[in-house]
Amino acid sequence: MRRFGWRDAWLVLPAVALMAWLDWHGLRSWFHQDDFAWLSLDGRVHSFAGLLDALFRPAAQGTVRVFSERLFFLGLERLFGLDHRPFHLVVLATQWANLVLLCWITLRVTGSRLAAAAAPVFWAAGIGLAVPLAWLSAYNQILCSFCLLAAFACLLRWLETGRRRWLAAQWALLVFGFGVLEIMVVYPALAAAWCWLDRRRVPRQIWWMWGASAVFAAAHMLLIPKQSEGVYARHWDFSMLRTYGQYWSLALGGNLEPEHWPLSWLPRRAVAAITGMAAAAWLALAWRRGERLAVFGLAWFTLALAPVLPLRDHVSDYYLAAPSIGWAWVAATALQAAWSRGLWLKAAAALLLALHLMYAGAAHRATAEWRYERGLEARHLFLALERAAELHPGRLIVVSGIDNELFWGAFYDARPLLQQRICLDPRSAAAIQAPAGFGHTSEAFCAPAGIADAARGRRLAAYRWDPVARRLRAEARLYRHRLPREWLGLPPSRIDTASQADAGWLGEGWYQAEAGGRWTSLRAAVTMAAPDRAGRHLVIQGYRPLEPPSPAVWLTVLVDGVEAGRYALPKDRPDFMVAVPLPAPGGAAAMRVELAVDRPITAPGDRRVLGVMISRLEYR
Repeated sequence: MRRFGWRDAWLVLPAVALMAWLDWHGLRSWFHQDDFAWLSLDGRVHSFAGLLDALFRPAAQGTVRVFSERLFFLGLERLFGLDHRPFHLVVLATQWANLVLLCWITLRVTGSRLAAAAAPVFWAAGIGLAVPLAWLSAYNQILCSFCLLAAFACLLRWLETGRRRWLAAQWALLVFGFGVLEIMVVYPALAAAWCWLDRRRVPRQIWWMWGASAVFAAAHMLLIPKQSEGVYARHWDFSMLRTYGQYWSLALGGNLEPEHWPLSWLPRRAVAAITGMAAAAWLALAWRRGERLAVFGLAWFTLALAPVLPLRDHVSDYYLAAPSIGWAWVAATALQAAWSRGLWLKAAAALLLALHLMYAGAAHRATAEWRYERGLEARHLFLALERAAELHPGRLIVVSGIDNELFWGAFYDARPLLQQRICLDPRSAAAIQAPAGFGHTSEAFCAPAGIADAARGRRLAAYRWDPVARRLRAEARLYRHRLPREWLGLPPSRIDTASQADAGWLGEGWYQAEAGGRWTSLRAAVTMAAPDRAGRHLVIQGYRPLEPPSPAVWLTVLVDGVEAGRYALPKDRPDFMVAVPLPAPGGAAAMRVELAVDRPITAPGDRRVLGVMISRLEYR
């Protein structure tokens, strides 16, 4: 094995220069898509219990990535707010470390400076890194690549020296990697594959790592709920072979659009096909010649990709970030082998790999630029919404003109960061298409009754998004003029019980208004607008003083005489909030909501039969 010294540091420079050119725009992109969901975590942390919930509550896709998502966003957002540059600096520093590790490993195994310089170049050019370097939510791919490469480097040192500290470092990286990305479970298989290729045996210490990965995988599958439908549903069948073929095709160049291909005279697919056949031929020859790193490259690509192969309907280029390290080793060892042969073979290999780099690099750069543009548009929209919230405190802000791409790129996830009720005009709902299995998006759209109620109370602000100027244009007066007549006669979708304006919608069972709301009797009724679409929830906020240890107090909610939910009020705090799922619309304009408490509360000197104090009811 050849040692990596300071004189070899220049070997990383070609990959760094290539990454700077390909990812110049991507590394400056602003927050978009899932970034806003992670940035909103800080607003949920008000105690140690809240911190634990933010760190360990499974995400919608059934993941718990503590270090690469939760702490990454929580820590940097707490320190730097919505300045995206420190986030990208962390990503960039991690990727530089990855390139150095890849160069170090390649030089140590092959002894070839050419292969050591080429492997990081092939990895940096691939489509797998375009998204993780531009989209902060995909930092898990970069950090997981670091864990895998660093652990493998420790394995090489352990096999060479036998020192326990290198084995301990592998264990530390393995356990840390479990909190980074789920594909870390494949590391023991990667380590075993290399040990077998290098020494034709797998040390006992590596088998213990298999046990740790098996425990983590079992806990992840059994304790964390997974989606059974939609794009994140898992399909354990022969479709995994087709998915593997799709990823192999992506690794050879990506889905390059015709306008981004600089050689119009050469078919794009031909480059990928010829590169694939040449790679297969080299792998067959490498197996016969005992070229360990080339064969291990194929094993790395396959094993690191294995955990995502069941996601048949979610083939994504950024899942190639870690697996394409294996492809980089295949390509680099092929170039090294050709360089030791005749001139014609050198020229053929150099030409083919140069075409591959041109093909893959063009797809990489196009993806990075697309991400940059999406982030730029998200930034303009978010700052415009933030300014609108400052100008209209306490008002309902209705936005029109948001297309499907911008809705999912910024609007849907960014709303929780704004301390204001901002929603889309319900008439634009038809233009928004939710991914399969996503659920409902009704909370992002204003209810017609809510708009009408805000208009009557002069609490309505309306804006239209101008996609050309990338700004919001105020149109409150015009918007109120164009409200459908049938909306104006609807009961409200939000009731503030202490407000005299809303008192007319309260039925039997309510006492006089007090500071913060109204007390109910054991049973109280209110009339509200019926939900405009399926998926709405009735949010009830209230208060009931804590009592000495006793059975829980139950609140039952009935909608039009049918029980919609029964909830135990918290015993550790007096305030409560429940979200009651509402039935699908049935054609009626109004609904009758009844609140029933199973036992009263007694107050000294108060002869009233008190149930709960309700401050607000609204459906979302």
